[in-house]
Amino acid sequence: MNINFENYKYNGAWYGTEKVDFNGQSFDVDVQIDGYDESMIPESGKNAFLDFLNKLNNYTVKIAEAVFQYYCEMRDELGYSDEVNVDYPSLSKPKEILNMITLIGITVPDQDDYDEEAVSLVFNCTWDKENGVGICFIGEDIDDVGFQDIAL
Repeated sequence: MNINFENYKYNGAWYGTEKVDFNGQSFDVDVQIDGYDESMIPESGKNAFLDFLNKLNNYTVKIAEAVFQYYCEMRDELGYSDEVNVDYPSLSKPKEILNMITLIGITVPDQDDYDEEAVSLVFNCTWDKENGVGICFIGEDIDDVGFQDIAL
């Protein structure tokens, strides 16, 4: 994937927009790469972002399983497991959740704070339009799943 980091602007972090393919669809995604130097994007942040993009399609099943588990927990917590709710329909397979999420953002935190590359994904979702879903990766493992704000 060819990324032109020269188009990124600094405003407390480096911001840009990229076309990202995920689950067979192309999304315009807001990208945030944390860094404290206003003159250049940290190489570690660029590398983490590029490495993650190259592996993203390999993570589709892992993302589906994690979001599915989170969705089921939220559905149970809200009591929708016992009743019909159009916002929280019953799902039987993790891959069904992929039709309910839309990738809107990628955040690359300051890599100095981690032993492995860290990248977070921000999704809108059909069941919680206000809070969406965030997924934090450390290395190739999902570290956390929750509301979008965990990934910002």
